[in-house]
Amino acid sequence: MAVLHFHIDKTASAPLFEQLCHQIRHFAHQSLTQEVSRGAMAPFRLPSTRALSLQLGISRATVVQAYDQLTAEGYIESKQGSGCYLCPVSHSELNPPSSPLASSHAATPKPHAAQAKPLLVPGKADMSLFPHRQWAASVAHVCRYQPQQLTLCDDLFGQWDLRQEIANYVKYWRGIDATPEQILITAGSTAGIALCFRTLAKPKIQVGIESPCYAAIHRHAEDTHLHIDDLPIDNHGAQLPNANTRLAVITPSHQYPLGGAMHPQRRQAFIDWANHPDHWLIEDDYDSEFRYAGHPIPALASLDHHHKTLYLGSFSKLFSNQFRLGYLILPPTLITPFRQQLQSTSTSATVMPQQPLAHFLREGHLYRYLRRARRHYAERYRYLVQLLKERASRYGKPAIHHAGMSLVFHLNPDIPDKQVAERLSRHAVNPIPLSRFPSNDGEYNGLLLGFTHYSFDEIEKGIERLIAELS
Repeated sequence: MAVLHFHIDKTASAPLFEQLCHQIRHFAHQSLTQEVSRGAMAPFRLPSTRALSLQLGISRATVVQAYDQLTAEGYIESKQGSGCYLCPVSHSELNPPSSPLASSHAATPKPHAAQAKPLLVPGKADMSLFPHRQWAASVAHVCRYQPQQLTLCDDLFGQWDLRQEIANYVKYWRGIDATPEQILITAGSTAGIALCFRTLAKPKIQVGIESPCYAAIHRHAEDTHLHIDDLPIDNHGAQLPNANTRLAVITPSHQYPLGGAMHPQRRQAFIDWANHPDHWLIEDDYDSEFRYAGHPIPALASLDHHHKTLYLGSFSKLFSNQFRLGYLILPPTLITPFRQQLQSTSTSATVMPQQPLAHFLREGHLYRYLRRARRHYAERYRYLVQLLKERASRYGKPAIHHAGMSLVFHLNPDIPDKQVAERLSRHAVNPIPLSRFPSNDGEYNGLLLGFTHYSFDEIEKGIERLIAELS
């Protein structure tokens, strides 16, 4: 086995952790022995994260991030009490990807070169952490043993196996007791919202919507010809609807876009409000799995013993925004009305990924992935907060809630968020201005920053660009 000779170029455009990942992959490839050609590689112990950080003159957090990335890819195996080792993999698996390092001395750029990765975009999952091989194994298992389940589903509510696994999932993660009969598979969270409006809300009745809120909720309410009762956000969360409102959509575990959790007394007040023959609550719980401090906050639906809360979940924030599968957990009395609505509109979620997802959940892969992703996201969240406090405090203040996949940076009143966002977009930095979200008062001025999809170096680069535009 060859000796490690790594070199980090701090002047290169590629993030430091990506440089290190590439060099370890390349080292694994170059170190193939005759054993590898037969499908095996002798174990090789890598330096500790502390030793390698000292050797290369980079932060230990960067080395940890690189090792975790390669562990997720299957290149590294961590053995408790022993260290990190290159995994035994086949020759074909070790063919290294092209280098991420962009040579500053290249004579001519490659045609059709990829555009720079947009920075600080909120709400994007880091798919490099995702267990792609395990997902592929779940797909392969269904293709081999249940191929008919990829194209056929005789229930408008979705595949039974997936509904059963979701029932187990929400019981474990969110404390919700639900049967598979109550679970309806949707084409994502916004499709679930639209279905709720079509089923529960008659035209021209009032629906309570948080202010500010996710724009798609406003749009679906308007498309269904509903009157909107804006629910302003205060220190306890969304305020209660007025007397004429029959349906309310809230995000009690992590308000979007402002962040923060609803106070227990306000939660109980909403439950009491919904305990009326004509009232219903829709709980949008889209990224509640990502909480980085304190105890998990129970879902409001788990506390509603009146069974007047519809719980809306999504896999888009766990997998990627391209994975359009979500689910609704319905009170028992609403199962029949929703089934009738689906029969009349013929709208349901795509069938093909449902059975593989059920297998993926049953094998525990999603649970392990969530724990790993939450650890990484927590580190990136803390790093973003630290940078904003240390370098940008003169321009505004971060809203610290230790949760979610985005963070609000409230700008000083004399700094218009839309103008800042427009200037940043010219440099491939794309936070969302708060003033762009539907609100009844328009008083919010700040930037919604993303961090989950980025390395420490990319977060720092984005904040440096932000400070440059604010200066």
